[in-house]
Amino acid sequence: MSRTLDINGRLLHPVKEAAASVSYSRDYVTRLARENKIIATNVGRQWFVDLESLKGYIENVSIEQEIRKKQLSFDRIKEREIREATIKQHTLHLGKVKMLNVKAVLVASFVLSLGLFSGFVAHLLISSSDSLQAQVVDTKGRIADLSQPNNNSNVVAEKVSDGRSQVYSPENGLRIMEDVQNGVLLLPNYGSTTVEDLFSDAVVVRDLSDGSQVIHMINGEGREVGTEIPFVVVPVKHLNE
Repeated sequence: MSRTLDINGRLLHPVKEAAASVSYSRDYVTRLARENKIIATNVGRQWFVDLESLKGYIENVSIEQEIRKKQLSFDRIKEREIREATIKQHTLHLGKVKMLNVKAVLVASFVLSLGLFSGFVAHLLISSSDSLQAQVVDTKGRIADLSQPNNNSNVVAEKVSDGRSQVYSPENGLRIMEDVQNGVLLLPNYGSTTVEDLFSDAVVVRDLSDGSQVIHMINGEGREVGTEIPFVVVPVKHLNE
């Protein structure tokens, strides 16, 4: 038979019975009684416990555990959110740094390309200018050469078959060289100037049956000497005219 105590309207049960009515052990309930966490009294070295007080303690512990669990879950959620926000912020920072690096590389590439292009254009302009100056100098030189009279333009050379040359100049007249064979003499045509006037020696012009003309040199006695020489009159214009 269980023994209970009635103190000030409260029924106190032995610790053994109190522990059996809850999920705690006898020793744990005894410790709660000693720590004054529940209503209890010690009579003759035996603890008597208020069951309502013990159940209230258990309920409070359950509530505290639930609150602690919720708080722990809330803390974990906040910690995860903070960690995700930190990772996101770090990723965003890395993205900005990468974008800045890309922009810096693009700007550097643009500046380098612009410099190379400017150098190429400058080199091309300089080369074109030098080439144009060279062409202008060459053209001026050619014009200067064309503007100078050709001292040899009044000279007509006749090549005979034996390789010797006969040269004519209006100032000196034309002299027939000895031993001319199988040659054709080229004579300039100056309008009113006759063939005889072209020679410093006395010559005579003779027409042949085939329509060609030849000349004979006349000696001091008025006789024809040497070999007859065929000739052709070539129209020319004197630069001094």
